[in-house]
Amino acid sequence: MYLDAAAKDNMNIKVYYVHHSCFILEFDSCYMMFDYYKHCGYKNEQDFDFDGLIKTILESNKPFYIFVSHSHSDHFNKKIFDFDSSNTFYILSDDIKLDKVLASSSSNINFISPGNTLKLGDLTINAFSSTDLGVSFMIDAENKIIFHAGDLNWWAWSDDTKEEAEYMENLYKNTVEQIKKANKSIDIAFFPIDKRLEENYAMGGNYFIKHLEPKVFIPMHFDSEFEITKMFSDNYQNIYPKTKIIKITSLNKKII
Repeated sequence: MYLDAAAKDNMNIKVYYVHHSCFILEFDSCYMMFDYYKHCGYKNEQDFDFDGLIKTILESNKPFYIFVSHSHSDHFNKKIFDFDSSNTFYILSDDIKLDKVLASSSSNINFISPGNTLKLGDLTINAFSSTDLGVSFMIDAENKIIFHAGDLNWWAWSDDTKEEAEYMENLYKNTVEQIKKANKSIDIAFFPIDKRLEENYAMGGNYFIKHLEPKVFIPMHFDSEFEITKMFSDNYQNIYPKTKIIKITSLNKKII
């Protein structure tokens, strides 16, 4: 599902869905990529070719900011360092450990931890906590606020003990409160909607939209279970009419 005309006019950002939690954003002044770990081969019915898009980015004069929220293998792939150029800048959670050769291969590697702020080019990057490893990102770019949750979610598993469930609930709600205290109106939020949580799949996303009211909410972290994005949108779009909840139907899709 794409944005309606009014919402699209207010965005001036192109958003490309790659896979799982990976998105590429194109602004007038820069590109961003979040949590790359793999991509599929281009097919005719898909909107773009990942390799071709990366080539276009690296041949442009725009800065290319590559974000990694944490070290889990479904969010971090060292292949991102193949995308290095004089205009490429890496923003990595500080739980990621690089070997010395890799760490010295680029002068544009920046580490960030929860609670820290990094100013890089025209970006202001705030790192918040996660309910798993690493950080979640809030980025101010071209007067737009982008939020990428990484593995921040209300991870309510069916076999949790009472103590585990209470701990996760408190951790998640406290983190959302810290984000709320930043007093930023989120334009686009990327957030996990994970089918593995079964009947609890929507708890984190529902709470996030209710308390932070992003203008656009884009599901992620669902691997190739695209129907879960439709289910979430169908169940919650009428409840939160001020937030556009996106449905994702396949890999390599241009969403906005």
